[in-house]
Amino acid sequence: MKRTDGQIRTDVIQALEDDPRVAGSELGVHVSGGVVTLAGTVDSWAVKMAAQDTARRVPGCTGVRNWIVFRMGD
Repeated sequence: MKRTDGQIRTDVIQALEDDPRVAGSELGVHVSGGVVTLAGTVDSWAVKMAAQDTARRVPGCTGVRNWIVFRMGD
Protein backbone atom coordinates (compact mmCIF):
# COMPACT_ATOMS: atom_id res chain seq x y z
CA MET A 1 0.00 0.00 0.00
CA LYS A 2 1.42 3.37 -1.02
CA ARG A 3 1.81 5.87 1.77
CA THR A 4 0.60 9.43 1.37
CA ASP A 5 2.94 12.40 1.57
CA GLY A 6 1.14 13.46 4.75
CA GLN A 7 1.78 10.10 6.40
CA ILE A 8 5.44 10.18 5.40
CA ARG A 9 5.80 13.76 6.70
CA THR A 10 4.24 12.85 10.05
CA ASP A 11 6.55 9.86 10.40
CA VAL A 12 9.65 11.84 9.43
CA ILE A 13 8.85 14.52 12.01
CA GLN A 14 8.33 11.86 14.69
CA ALA A 15 11.53 10.04 13.70
CA LEU A 16 13.53 13.27 13.90
CA GLU A 17 12.08 14.02 17.35
CA ASP A 18 12.93 10.49 18.51
CA ASP A 19 16.52 10.55 17.22
CA PRO A 20 18.80 11.82 20.01
CA ARG A 21 21.32 12.99 17.39
CA VAL A 22 18.75 15.38 15.92
CA ALA A 23 16.23 16.02 18.73
CA GLY A 24 15.89 19.69 19.61
CA SER A 25 16.76 20.89 16.12
CA GLU A 26 14.17 23.10 14.48
CA LEU A 27 13.80 21.59 11.04
CA GLY A 28 11.18 22.05 8.37
CA VAL A 29 9.89 18.94 6.63
CA HIS A 30 8.09 18.92 3.27
CA VAL A 31 7.15 15.85 1.27
CA SER A 32 6.15 15.69 -2.38
CA GLY A 33 5.82 12.46 -4.32
CA GLY A 34 7.58 10.59 -1.51
CA VAL A 35 10.64 12.86 -1.68
CA VAL A 36 11.40 14.46 1.69
CA THR A 37 12.85 17.96 1.76
CA LEU A 38 14.59 19.00 4.98
CA ALA A 39 15.36 22.64 5.76
CA GLY A 40 16.65 24.59 8.72
CA THR A 41 19.86 25.38 10.55
CA VAL A 42 21.85 23.07 12.82
CA ASP A 43 25.11 23.34 14.76
CA SER A 44 27.11 20.62 13.02
CA TRP A 45 27.58 18.66 9.84
CA ALA A 46 26.96 15.47 11.86
CA VAL A 47 23.46 16.64 12.83
CA LYS A 48 22.71 17.55 9.19
CA MET A 49 23.71 14.09 8.02
CA ALA A 50 21.91 12.35 10.92
CA ALA A 51 18.67 14.11 9.96
CA GLN A 52 19.08 12.98 6.36
CA ASP A 53 19.77 9.39 7.44
CA THR A 54 16.77 9.38 9.77
CA ALA A 55 14.41 10.71 7.09
CA ARG A 56 15.69 8.24 4.50
CA ARG A 57 14.74 5.31 6.77
CA VAL A 58 11.06 6.27 6.98
CA PRO A 59 8.85 3.86 5.02
CA GLY A 60 7.60 5.46 1.82
CA CYS A 61 10.47 7.93 1.52
CA THR A 62 11.86 7.69 -2.01
CA GLY A 63 14.58 10.31 -1.62
CA VAL A 64 15.82 13.18 0.54
CA ARG A 65 16.69 16.74 -0.44
CA ASN A 66 18.83 18.02 2.38
CA TRP A 67 18.70 21.80 2.43
CA ILE A 68 19.79 21.99 6.05
CA VAL A 69 22.64 24.41 6.64
CA PHE A 70 25.01 24.26 9.56
CA ARG A 71 26.52 27.28 11.19
CA MET A 72 30.08 27.27 12.36
CA GLY A 73 30.76 28.18 15.98
CA ASP A 74 31.18 31.85 16.80
